[in-house]
Amino acid sequence: MGAEDRSYSIDQLDQGSKLEKQKKRVLKKIAKTEEKYNKGVIPKQVYYNLLTKYQDELIDIEVEMEEM
Repeated sequence: MGAEDRSYSIDQLDQGSKLEKQKKRVLKKIAKTEEKYNKGVIPKQVYYNLLTKYQDELIDIEVEMEEM
């Protein structure tokens, strides 16, 4: 039974690190989008649409992390 618990926690750690990587990726996307908007590369509406999309992704990731 101890081995099962350990493998489960390793799987949980793997999932947690995957979620952390996803979270970092989304945060980088948000930063790049803000940078593009500030430089005037993308219009305001596109910026807000992308920001909303990325924030939704971030919320989904954080909820999944809390459920672990």
